[in-house]
Amino acid sequence: MPLVSLKRKREAIKVVSRHAFDRAGRARPACSGVAYEARSVAVPFGLCEEPSNVRAGGKACVIRFQCAACRFFTPDPSHLPAMEEQIAAMRADRETAIAWEVDEFVIRNFDDNIKAMEKIADIARAKLEALPEQERADLLEATEVLRIVRAKQAGLTDLGMPRFLDRRGQESA
Repeated sequence: MPLVSLKRKREAIKVVSRHAFDRAGRARPACSGVAYEARSVAVPFGLCEEPSNVRAGGKACVIRFQCAACRFFTPDPSHLPAMEEQIAAMRADRETAIAWEVDEFVIRNFDDNIKAMEKIADIARAKLEALPEQERADLLEATEVLRIVRAKQAGLTDLGMPRFLDRRGQESA
């Protein structure tokens, strides 16, 4: 996985922060990259701006992992691939829950969460598609930088080609 310099990260945040929006699709751009980071805490698929949750480093949310329904949630198009993965995962979990014959309120919860996340993803897609070509290219480049940063922060690494070890635990040729 390539290294991302602090300068490149800041530039990416500056670009992406201009495209932040709320759950209704209204623009919520940060006035600066520093403000973008200081007034919020990273949550899955965006940022949380709820003050007590920000102070607690993202560990004080009362509606955990249902961000798409919260007025303090600020997504941006850079999270679109992760949103799409989450929607697919929730659909699969919903099907499992149906197969397990769980109570109806569990299925409704899945349906509501899927619908809320689909709405956010649709807004992100529409905002991305509406951008002029150069601005879209700049945003996509910044998005890639932030994906690398997020993957590094999550401890993910590029697995590359598989390596095989011999009986002694040495890498074989």
